[in-house]
Amino acid sequence: MEDGDRIYIKAGPAGSWQGQAWDDGVFHSVATIFLTYTAFGIVSIQFAYADERGNRRLSLRRGGAGGTSFETIQITGPITSVSGYYWNHVTSLVIDAGGVRHGPYGSAFGRGTEFSFGASGTCIRGFHGCSDGDVLRSIGVYIDSATTSRMRASPSSSTKLLQAPKEESESPDVRA
Repeated sequence: MEDGDRIYIKAGPAGSWQGQAWDDGVFHSVATIFLTYTAFGIVSIQFAYADERGNRRLSLRRGGAGGTSFETIQITGPITSVSGYYWNHVTSLVIDAGGVRHGPYGSAFGRGTEFSFGASGTCIRGFHGCSDGDVLRSIGVYIDSATTSRMRASPSSSTKLLQAPKEESESPDVRA
């Protein structure tokens, strides 16, 4: 299959629709995730995406400026799943990438409604969601359709098929 013919599945977001919707689009890979959080949930999230040549693009920070803890997650392989819990914001987040489980970040007690995107063998290539000046309200993912034979999405999430840009070198810039 040619890259220009690849289809991505937009899953989610899981969480609240409060705040400002954001959509980073699809990238070759996710290189780094920056999180701030408290015992009550995720305050903010930011991504460093990489294109097929390894050039990095930093997204805007989504969420608030506070938080009692900060984590830099270096992604060493494909992100296969994103899971956690939400209430009126994302309360807990776990990232599975390159065979390594990162988290849980935020509430370690699973407060709220559980969500999960992806599965072993899938590849998450971008993120979208809602946030405001206080917290990360919701999170969703873009899953490469070439890897979806074992995909799962939580029942509360929505999914949508998207056609990739004609050439990956034309991947969209990270949008506000």
